[in-house]
Amino acid sequence: MKELLRTVIADGEFGVTLRTGELPVVHTATGRRTVEGKHPTHEEIADFLRQLMGSRGVREFREHGVTRFMLPFDGGTRLVGAARLENNDIHVEIRRMVGSSKP
Repeated sequence: MKELLRTVIADGEFGVTLRTGELPVVHTATGRRTVEGKHPTHEEIADFLRQLMGSRGVREFREHGVTRFMLPFDGGTRLVGAARLENNDIHVEIRRMVGSSKP
């Protein structure tokens, strides 16, 4: 999933939505498009969040079922994201911050 995020950012897209058991959705200047391939599992999305967030964000997510985060990404791009747990399904939104570098 980190590679998908790298590709989305490198292509100049705005962001990505991940949901347990559903195909990822990429947000572009012209709308949304589904990325064909694997439907990410709860464990895969949880592991991805661990890679992106520090221990504080993971702890907050476990305790409250929701968290928000900002992070620097490849090439100086800044991202903002949120994750929510509902009925054991994880929903993650990650977006490029306004004014962040583009390829």
